[in-house]
Amino acid sequence: MSIDARSPAHQYLHLIEYKDIETYNAINKIFRYVNDQEYEPTREQREIIEYLLKEFEKVHRNDKNSKGKPLIQYKYKKRCL
Repeated sequence: MSIDARSPAHQYLHLIEYKDIETYNAINKIFRYVNDQEYEPTREQREIIEYLLKEFEKVHRNDKNSKGKPLIQYKYKKRCL
């Protein structure tokens, strides 16, 4: 499961890595496992990733960047299972 370096998903993973290394490591572990299995993520894997992202967003929902703008942008939350 590769993510384009120019995509919002890639940027979001860097943000997660910076703010919450444990969540980042958990998501990254799932991505590595999916890559090794050589087929699309299972529904369970997608649900785990979704859960981890929602928990991260709940904890950091009020965080702001250095310019006072919301850290978690709308484009990061736009995803589908």
